[in-house]
Amino acid sequence: AVHVISGDGQRVVYESSSNPVGSNADANGELFLWDETLGVSQLTDTVGSNYYWEVDIDQTGETIAMVADADVTGAGATKTELYRWVEGGGWTRLTTTTAAFDEVFSGGIGISSDGGTLLFTSRGDYTGANAGMEEQVFLWRAAGGFEQITTAAPCGGGGGNFARDLSGDGTRILLSSRCRINGGNPDLNG
Repeated sequence: AVHVISGDGQRVVYESSSNPVGSNADANGELFLWDETLGVSQLTDTVGSNYYWEVDIDQTGETIAMVADADVTGAGATKTELYRWVEGGGWTRLTTTTAAFDEVFSGGIGISSDGGTLLFTSRGDYTGANAGMEEQVFLWRAAGGFEQITTAAPCGGGGGNFARDLSGDGTRILLSSRCRINGGNPDLNG
């Protein structure tokens, strides 16, 4: 089950098919936000099948990053996409998948403590540097858009680069790889 707590411990995001606030009558799995002062509120209201693969929350709980196979914004998403929720503004879909094989991957996302930088993995080509549509690590910044962190390099069979976590200040990334990065990993192990 999906659940994360803000750095200050005042907010928790969790997935549930229950109806704690009276707005989930269809009993779909939805995301809810518990706030120490305000209680529980429902963050999503999707119709049909949905799956929240990964969720992360910033220091104060005012920004949430999510990789979901759900049409969270009502804009017709049919693949796994990267979303960002900002308190007072709601959800924004940040990626648009055009083919089944270039969707966003689960397995690790990250958000900076101020919510302005998100880390994720995709085969998408958001910067023009991933024409081969390999698994690459990307950053999305509120002030600048997409940046591809890893590049196409010789990789072991069935593998690529995968985001795992982002430091609070957004300057360090934890990733796993089956590729040769900066000349390392000559045996292409994961």
